[in-house]
Amino acid sequence: TSAPEINHAVDRLKPLTAEEMRTRRDLLVGTWYGEALTNEGQTRRWIRQHQADGTYQLTVRDYSLDGSYLQQVEVGQWGISGPVYFTIMKGWQDGPRFKPANLTNPYYYDAYEILSLSPERWVYRHLESQARFVVRRVEDDFTLPGRKAQ
Repeated sequence: TSAPEINHAVDRLKPLTAEEMRTRRDLLVGTWYGEALTNEGQTRRWIRQHQADGTYQLTVRDYSLDGSYLQQVEVGQWGISGPVYFTIMKGWQDGPRFKPANLTNPYYYDAYEILSLSPERWVYRHLESQARFVVRRVEDDFTLPGRKAQ
């Protein structure tokens, strides 16, 4: 058998300092709001709430023309490594009920490139789909508009 290929010039430590990584991570803690049009022509609005302990809740609403909506609430873990923001969706919250996701399914793991990040605005791109998202920071008690679909 042949010897394994040896990589050269590999950094022993991550290039960003721990303080730089912590500052970027701290910027993501809080509540972020975004909206976009879906492929079906509906308006999608979402609130992404990041807690300092690495948990998140993502509330997504797809609105019909009459203002009614269908809602999904995901919960899981989030993190940041260099320019990559990632989530592990652990399940769905429906009021007091929790429906767990199958964590052996890679569908529930997502990675995004952080394109820009400031205290007020965050732009990121999904690494697989290349979908680009622009969100803005809102107050933690911010709520989405509309009435629930019957």
